[in-house]
Amino acid sequence: MVELSQDHIHSFTVQGEYTATIKKPSPGSGGLGVDELMSLLTNYSRNPKDGVRNSLNVGVVGFPNTGKSAVINTLKRRKVCASSNVPGVTRQCQRIKLDKDIFLIDSPGIITSQSTDPSDLVLKNCLRPESLPDPTPAVAAILNRCPKQQLMSKYDIGDYPDVTSFLLLIAHRLGRLKKGGIPDTTMAARSVINDWITGKITYFTQPPGASDFQKEGK
Repeated sequence: MVELSQDHIHSFTVQGEYTATIKKPSPGSGGLGVDELMSLLTNYSRNPKDGVRNSLNVGVVGFPNTGKSAVINTLKRRKVCASSNVPGVTRQCQRIKLDKDIFLIDSPGIITSQSTDPSDLVLKNCLRPESLPDPTPAVAAILNRCPKQQLMSKYDIGDYPDVTSFLLLIAHRLGRLKKGGIPDTTMAARSVINDWITGKITYFTQPPGASDFQKEGK
């Protein structure tokens, strides 16, 4: 996975974009990559003519629930922005003072996808799973993306021919049953979607130029 991240970084670099990778901080740590990013922001705040620092406003923009607030909290080294693994926590822009010259602007998530399919938006964590009247199509999309053996191994279930059979197996496996022992496939589907959103179902796409070794290991 480290090599995969390096390929993503290289892909951004060749497009002329600077990339600083911040890893999840450990207790008592500010996180790896923080000092590098702080140095970059400090340099941007300096006037190229005389080196005097000026006020710098930095917008933190991106898809919902991709760690925008978490990055700000890491740079600030304390929690100043609410963050969660569900979309919609940040509802308006918030200006945070990083130091005497640098200000960070936390912003609500933006959706650039042209898709209006609710299932697609839920899998991108742009909508809450509870907003889907029928979560089955979203689970069907997960089945199309992930190898069958991976899901069978994760949930310790047998083979399944379609999404309905899959959800019946999941309902029994997770104890999602209605009165009389009837499988609750809706609750089973929401459980699977939640596993997808929280990363318990492993899935990633290859960056441009990924090595053959990584492509074989997907």
